[in-house]
Amino acid sequence: MEIRGVGIAGAQRHFGEGLFCGREELPRPPQAQAADDAAVAHALASQRKLQRRSLKVHVVSPSGRDRILAILGAGTIVGELSMFDGAPRSASVAAIRASKLSFVRRAVFDDVLHAQPEMYRELTIILARGLRDIDDAIAATSFLSVRGRTARALLALADAFGQDAGDGRIVIRQKVTQSDIAAMAGIVRENFSRVMHDWLDRSFFSRIAGYYCVENKLVLEHEGHF
Repeated sequence: MEIRGVGIAGAQRHFGEGLFCGREELPRPPQAQAADDAAVAHALASQRKLQRRSLKVHVVSPSGRDRILAILGAGTIVGELSMFDGAPRSASVAAIRASKLSFVRRAVFDDVLHAQPEMYRELTIILARGLRDIDDAIAATSFLSVRGRTARALLALADAFGQDAGDGRIVIRQKVTQSDIAAMAGIVRENFSRVMHDWLDRSFFSRIAGYYCVENKLVLEHEGHF
C-alpha cells in the first residue's frame, strides 16, 4: 500500500464477488482479533478502470439485519481503526466485484510509522474523512424520511456505478437487490419497495435488463437534501 508516496510492502490477495475481505472472511479463534493480528488492507487500482468501486463496508445486527455503511473503490484503506486501538474490527468488508487487496500486518505497519512519522498526518486525514461520512449518515438517519434516505442510497449507487446513457438517464451498472439498497438506506425492504413502486410509476426511476436507472436525478437530490 502507499500513502503520499510512502510504500508499505503487503501480501496481495484476490477476492471474488461476494467474498469477505475482513472480519467475517474466515472463522477465527478469539485471539485472532487481538491487536497483534490486526491488518490494514489497501484496495489496489484496477488496470481497466481506476475509479471502479469494488468493496462494501457493512455491519450485521444480531437479528441478521444488514446495514451497508459505504461503497469503496481503488486507493481506499480499510481496517485502519484496529491498527491504532487494537480492538476488534467494527465492521465487515466484502467484495461486490472481483478485487485485489494488499494486506499489511500491524507489526510492519508500526515499524513504517516509526520510521516515517509524517504518515500519521495522512492517516489522520483519512480518519477525519471517515468521521465526516459517519456524521453525514447519522444526520440522514435522524432527519430524513424513508423517501429521503432511499434517494441518498440510490444517488450513492449512481455515483459509484453510474453510466450516462443520455437524455438524463444514469444506468447503475451493478446489479443490486432491493435488500441491498434498503441496507444502504438503513430501512426495511418493505418500505423501500413501496417508495420504489411510487417512483417507478412516476418515471423518476426505471429498471432495464436487471439494472436500475436514475431517470430524474434532480428529484432524488431534492428528496435526499437536509
